[in-house]
Amino acid sequence: MSVRGRYIPAAIGWTALVAGLLAIVPASLAHRLPDPVASHWGPSGAPDDSMPLALMTVLPLLIWLALAGGALGTMIWGATLRRRRSRSVAVATLLGGGVFTLGLAAVTIYANLDRSDWRQAAPIGWQMFLVLALAVLAGLAGWLLGRLGPDEPPESIPRPALRTRLRPGQHAVWVSSLAVPWAVALAVGFLIAAVVLGTLSVVRGDVRGEMAVIFAVVALVGLTLSTVRAQVDRRGLAIAFGPLRWPVRRVPLARIESAWVEVRRPSDVGGWGYRGLPGGATIMLRGGECLVVRYVSGGTLAVSVDDAERGAALLNELINEHAADRR
Repeated sequence: MSVRGRYIPAAIGWTALVAGLLAIVPASLAHRLPDPVASHWGPSGAPDDSMPLALMTVLPLLIWLALAGGALGTMIWGATLRRRRSRSVAVATLLGGGVFTLGLAAVTIYANLDRSDWRQAAPIGWQMFLVLALAVLAGLAGWLLGRLGPDEPPESIPRPALRTRLRPGQHAVWVSSLAVPWAVALAVGFLIAAVVLGTLSVVRGDVRGEMAVIFAVVALVGLTLSTVRAQVDRRGLAIAFGPLRWPVRRVPLARIESAWVEVRRPSDVGGWGYRGLPGGATIMLRGGECLVVRYVSGGTLAVSVDDAERGAALLNELINEHAADRR
């Protein structure tokens, strides 16, 4: 059986199972739940906020369908299943996300069950740690399951860069920037929302300030990962993030063995943003040509930028010069 034949039916079945449980169980127990139901618990474990019963029934289902739909869509229509790395991320997302969503719904229902008022809901403490632990274990199991099966051959073969010759004493610099407009706009929207919520929490006092902090963190992370600038010179490769070009990741020339151009898509590496781990990472802002460097230690780093071929060519020439100077 092919890789697609094994993973896609199992992913569809798991998605349908979780969605069915999220829809059927709350509906079947609605007569034993208060309306509204407790939806948030404070540090002491006591309930401190509520939401309508209908929303509590529908919200986990919508969150799960959005989460699973993204992973399942890349499996069916994308190239996620071609590589073990991206396959592992998708399967871990489905299993870990499903267990977490089911556990969260189960804890909420249990705390509210047979209570006449949401303020009488049972306290929650260790139950959430259990849900998180089970979700992490499920995600790890999904990661291992996704490693089963071979990698399929890539659609595009990595090609060497054009040759660039520098005259003695000549200095050259290659710079390429890339921005994702919709990601920048979304991050700015979160930042505006954070400012508004923060102002309201100070002026009125009836708005939760932690939401402003969460929105601000999301905005800063979004801005950081929405633009990238790559520069190649005699010092090596420098990759700067965000509109302020900070933080900067530098790879000295002495650490680079070679550079080339390779076509990669978000589905190949598990999505957008900084994917992978040090030693095998991809900075993915858009699908297409990427500048790929191989470390002397054996790992790789790829970044999706325009004009990657010229950057790789200059980098290889500088590597050759550096090697010749050391002889």
